[in-house]
Amino acid sequence: EAKFNIKASEFGQKFSQWLVYIEKSDDQKHYSGVTLYQTPTTKEDERLILASNALIENTEGKLRLNLEKGKVFEFKKEEIAQVDFERMHINSQPKAGIGKIQSIKEYWNGVFSNHKRAYDLSFFLLIALFPIASTLIAISIGIVTYRYNKGGIYIVIFATIFVYFALATLFSSWHPQSAPPVVFMLTFLLAYWIYQKRIKAIF
Repeated sequence: EAKFNIKASEFGQKFSQWLVYIEKSDDQKHYSGVTLYQTPTTKEDERLILASNALIENTEGKLRLNLEKGKVFEFKKEEIAQVDFERMHINSQPKAGIGKIQSIKEYWNGVFSNHKRAYDLSFFLLIALFPIASTLIAISIGIVTYRYNKGGIYIVIFATIFVYFALATLFSSWHPQSAPPVVFMLTFLLAYWIYQKRIKAIF
């Protein structure tokens, strides 16, 4: 059920696209000293509404603000238009409906027809595989680089991360269906080669 939680003497509150400020309210949702402000958009000018009283109605989850005895100011480029009113009604804008809910299987079946979905699956899968793919590099850095070349440890770390994520982005954009196994295997084989060269050369 939609609710209207505007409180007296508080700034930054909203009703639909309007910023709202009220001076007084009671338990029956009666408001007095009501000010509403709408920022300018590409389709509508800046507007200000001042009303003596207001009452909120909730009909089947739809909110309606009923204003009494007030003025509307519309700030145009060359003039300010003013309209006095005895009663005015402002309806809340309904939220967009919830789309069709898909199962995980239905969602990921779209990787063969939806390029963005395929890219997302490929890229985030490669992120998840990064710790495994780079394990041997991490071991090489931890054992060799830190002991014999402390100054180069950060260069190696950032270079590894940069190269891996660059490959993940490029391959996921080019051919997302094959990117995870290709990038993972390339990284793992490179890590194994580095491990063989660095660790076995010393130990």
